[in-house]
Amino acid sequence: MYSRLIECWNSLREHRHQSKADTIYLVKSRLTYATEVWSPASVNLRTILERVQRRATRWILRTRIGDMSYKQRLLTLRLPPLTYDRELRDLLFLYNYISGHTDLNIERYVTFTTHGRSRSKNPILVLKPAYCKTATFQASFFNRIVKPWNTICNLAPQDQFSSPSLFKYFLHATYFTLLDTTYDI
Repeated sequence: MYSRLIECWNSLREHRHQSKADTIYLVKSRLTYATEVWSPASVNLRTILERVQRRATRWILRTRIGDMSYKQRLLTLRLPPLTYDRELRDLLFLYNYISGHTDLNIERYVTFTTHGRSRSKNPILVLKPAYCKTATFQASFFNRIVKPWNTICNLAPQDQFSSPSLFKYFLHATYFTLLDTTYDI
């Protein structure tokens, strides 16, 4: 997979006359395609993917190593890091399932808490983590999404869950605030 990303990178270098938006679209579409299914579980694979975006942001802004930090480049381009981007996509995907925008019985894959003893602003939406024996099952979509989803349920007021566009806007605002205040690599 890494070799394909390098091929994509090299083809982008040949087309330097493309706009920044086109370049961002080409790189992001390759790096985030179907992340709900294949999202890397190991830190090593995440680092390899993030390196591709690091190079792409440096190339788009035409900066040299050391001129701008990765965080500054992301803020300039209004891009989330790939780790945040994967979480955003996962959360939107789950929101669409819970809201009934897709044709899948969500109760087969996740369990909602029913005891009502949650401190969340949205106790109806809090997910219960599944018991997992294997690392493969722990890294599957419906298990890795529980913690970020419950965190968002604690942060978001009830009205943010009323429409997909409001939820997406809230997620982007929350994650860009996180990028600006706490992200450090």
